[in-house]
Amino acid sequence: MLANLALQGYVSEVEPDLEETLLTVVQVCWRSTRSSWQFSELTDMGRATDGDGANYVWFEFGLQVLTKRLWTNAGVTALRRLIDLLGKPAPTQDEAIAAIEALDPGVAADLRRWPNFAG
Repeated sequence: MLANLALQGYVSEVEPDLEETLLTVVQVCWRSTRSSWQFSELTDMGRATDGDGANYVWFEFGLQVLTKRLWTNAGVTALRRLIDLLGKPAPTQDEAIAAIEALDPGVAADLRRWPNFAG
């Protein structure tokens, strides 16, 4: 999610004219039928690189939907906190979501509902 947040921050702050294009592509892919993917649970993201990688890209697009909101609500503070979190021993998924909850409870709730959130 850190890379997605960095991308969102860059586009929002440096290339705002490209933001609509980025988010349109992301949302079209994210809204694709989950049943067409072998893996859809967030805990299976690492396994989604099997095959041609398209399933993994679907996960990245879902994360990008959420990082747009996270950037809008917490901006560079969110980026710094996630960088700090990764500078320690690898957090569990629950620990990472708890850190995000402190920044944006709605994004954290959607991560817990993954993939059942509106994009």
